[in-house]
Amino acid sequence: MKPEFVDNRQGNTLVATLRGHLDWLAATYARPVEVSIASGYFNPEGFGLLADQLEWLARVRLLLGAEPTPPPAKPRRRLGEAFQRYDARVVREAVQRNTEGLLHDSDLREFSPGTEAAVRRLLSVLESERIEVRRYERG
Repeated sequence: MKPEFVDNRQGNTLVATLRGHLDWLAATYARPVEVSIASGYFNPEGFGLLADQLEWLARVRLLLGAEPTPPPAKPRRRLGEAFQRYDARVVREAVQRNTEGLLHDSDLREFSPGTEAAVRRLLSVLESERIEVRRYERG
């Protein structure tokens, strides 16, 4: 039985869940199919763990999102600021914080030969245009 939620407990990891589903797709369908994945975070090492299965697919759509802002850190609406402008500002600031965090994290990560190989493989797949990557920035 497939897990309804991935919670990283007792082997219920995103990699294990995706591998299981992608293996099932390959065993069930004679031709490559399309897959859509939504995730809050993405890195080359994670891609490397799934590259064989992802490269078999006809098309992959990957939707990345920023981490939600916890309630104490959520900014307050400014005096006279319309709700639409407030919402747009909150999302814009959250996306900016997420971008800064990703850049910071990437500067701290060790760049091993395995990471380099995963990055090169990822770039090759991205250049093939079989993977579409978008970032959700609406809320």
